Amino acid sequence: ANKLPSIEIPDSVTSILDYAFSGCSELSSVTFADNSQLTSIGSKAFRGALVLTEITIPYGVTSIGSSAFNGASALTSVTFETDSQLTSIGATAFVGATSLTSIIIPKSVTTIASTAFYYTYALTDIYVENGNTNYNDSSHSGVLFYGTTLQFYPLGKTEEEYTIPSGTTKIGTHSFFDTQYLRNLIIPDSVTSIEANAFSNTDNGKSILNIIIYSDGYINLTSNIQLDDDETYYWTTSSYSEMEPILVTFKTPP
Repeated sequence: ANKLPSIEIPDSVTSILDYAFSGCSELSSVTFADNSQLTSIGSKAFRGALVLTEITIPYGVTSIGSSAFNGASALTSVTFETDSQLTSIGATAFVGATSLTSIIIPKSVTTIASTAFYYTYALTDIYVENGNTNYNDSSHSGVLFYGTTLQFYPLGKTEEEYTIPSGTTKIGTHSFFDTQYLRNLIIPDSVTSIEANAFSNTDNGKSILNIIIYSDGYINLTSNIQLDDDETYYWTTSSYSEMEPILVTFKTPP
């Protein structure tokens, strides 16, 4: 099965089960028959599809399972058909899809796992289709927000500084996980909560060095903030001693 070069899913298939094509490392083409009745793509369904470069998800698919495209390192294009009914993208769904540069989230989506795009190092933009009442891309900036919560900053963005939009209230867990180029992060006074591990794994020599927090009120910073002997604040990203802590500066809002 792992030698399978291509497949067309018949219109009668309603679900691709967990592990259905897992390990098919030579699978380069996945297509769906016209009038596809497919409603779900299971967990790890296409895990390890190393040479798959593109896929168009039928409009009737409502869920993409965890690690569905885990390790699909050649995947450059994920397209959702018009009027997509997709509602959920599971944990680590596209983890290791290192060639994916952008994706458009359908307006029907209500749940995206915080780890859905781990290790997608070429990903520069996550766009959200107009009309989505849950997610947005902050005026087409390519940064994924859930309401007023910053959920994920794409790893492929090359800007060295990012100012979080005013009105953002929370920085979600793993939202800046493994950023490659971001050096300075500016947080507005509207942010009242920074969840644990928001800046985890930013230890690669091209990571965040400075965080400026504008705040004149209460802000929940979790246990990652540490106060040094010289009254300097640091954000510790991990218990590993070789990881450099991030300097945190508090400023009065302008």
